Amino acid sequence: MKITITADDYGWSPDSVEATSACLLEGSITNASLMTGAPAFEQALAFSKNNSQFCYGIHLTLAGRGRLQPAAPRANVGTLLNKEGHLGSLQRFRALALLGRIDPRHIEVEIGAQIALARDAGVSIAYVDSHHHVHKLPMVTEALNRVLPKFGIDRVRCVQNFYVKPAHTKPTYWFGKFQDQKLRKRWKTTDWFYMPATLLETGWQEPLLQRLPSNTLEIGAHPGTVEDWRKIEFDDIRAFARLARAARHELVSWVDIV
Repeated sequence: MKITITADDYGWSPDSVEATSACLLEGSITNASLMTGAPAFEQALAFSKNNSQFCYGIHLTLAGRGRLQPAAPRANVGTLLNKEGHLGSLQRFRALALLGRIDPRHIEVEIGAQIALARDAGVSIAYVDSHHHVHKLPMVTEALNRVLPKFGIDRVRCVQNFYVKPAHTKPTYWFGKFQDQKLRKRWKTTDWFYMPATLLETGWQEPLLQRLPSNTLEIGAHPGTVEDWRKIEFDDIRAFARLARAARHELVSWVDIV
């Protein structure tokens, strides 16, 4: 089976950049998603520019706990920002979107600016995913449909549709398939997507290998060495990569999987 392993949040913090870069070099992950507005983005960008043999995407960020910067000029994306001029929380984004107070043009401008920031620095961008999975929201999905063709990007992460543990309490478990259908109509993506962080799972490697679905699978991870949960993911994804290769599964990049 072909499996692609993606590190999200590439740029979140110095330790997460170092952990992700180490995973790329040792082959434990096969893609890294750049987070342009994060504090350690320049560190991640420098590695990406100097290591073009790896596959990179954009971890589209439209909401970010008030610590993440927009890539576009603030005057052009005002409805995405909090009072401090940072990208607001996920709760804020969802609430204002439901009230019709997020300008769709601001979403398009920010998506384009984030992609251009990495591309213009010399990093080839092969795919898009997003922080808090906001790209599955209809307003963002529609913006992607308008923006990504301008950059020649045709690969987008699907909605999580594989779980190791029961996920009946998660709205995505029940409604995700409808959001997923819209993404699949337009973009290349994997057949399955699994992210341990959704349920803060540990010890998932063997159960996953025993229950692997058919065709193609993406696994999302968040390597790091400071925050406890990122440290666990750092260790877990490396262990999984070893087990998957021992079981003769093929670990490939986004470019090679779809």
